[in-house]
Amino acid sequence: MLDKELIKKNIFYKAHPIVDSFPHNRWHRYAYAKNSSQALAIDVFGFLKLSESKVDIINSLFNVKEKNWDVDFEFSDENLLNENKYPTCIDVKLESKNIIILLECKFTEKDGGTCSQTKINKRIKQAQCNGNYELQINPINIKENYCALNEKDIKYWDYISKIYKIDTSKPISPCPFKNGNYQWMRNLCTGYVLNKNYKKDVKVYICYADFPFCAFKRKIDGKYIQKINSIIRQDYHISTITYQRIIDAGIKLSSEPEHSDWLNLKEWIEKKGDEVSSMLKKRRRK
Repeated sequence: MLDKELIKKNIFYKAHPIVDSFPHNRWHRYAYAKNSSQALAIDVFGFLKLSESKVDIINSLFNVKEKNWDVDFEFSDENLLNENKYPTCIDVKLESKNIIILLECKFTEKDGGTCSQTKINKRIKQAQCNGNYELQINPINIKENYCALNEKDIKYWDYISKIYKIDTSKPISPCPFKNGNYQWMRNLCTGYVLNKNYKKDVKVYICYADFPFCAFKRKIDGKYIQKINSIIRQDYHISTITYQRIIDAGIKLSSEPEHSDWLNLKEWIEKKGDEVSSMLKKRRRK
């Protein structure tokens, strides 16, 4: 069990009430680390959740006009996609009467999460999937399918053809979700089902730190999102937003005394960025 007092040292002081109320089983293992993406998300979105200017800030950032917003962390629902063992977990969910915004938050990560089915199983020294979307036999359970997740009754492929410009009736080599695209696919499928279940407009975002040393920032600058969206249907495109843009909106739209707190948050994030940058440089020298 992680020490919440230790985690607080890594969280902006105005977001400490979020730490106190956060369930133990929802913390990441390294939430106390300076380069923790979860800690960075709670720095910014935790303070936003408690902000008196929350509604104006969110409406301005996402160009909407809602009357109230709820901010939730580590949202998951195993029933949405029949993910009984490892349900998709959304870092931050913003929800109003008419809109849901799902945000995957990145700091020093290089990409999205990858599919576990292509990883070598230590017991049999084979992977459950060869990395292609094609008819194959899973060596662990000896079941045949185009995707190892299909025969486990996980519902991704029920929705992929509705979200992506992909013909799922034919083999695809390599699988379009073999690498980081796997995480974005899961988030889009989650959003798709939330839209159908709750009749709300659902938007999927990646929130990242706009620091030169961040690998993900460099990917964004390199047209990464355009490549992802090139195979996604227009209505479901993934968008991006930076932590810096959120903080700047907070500074612009808040009034005293909260205005000073947003300025303090900006300083906190810049200091954290400097510390993480120095830490990464030291690692590279070793």
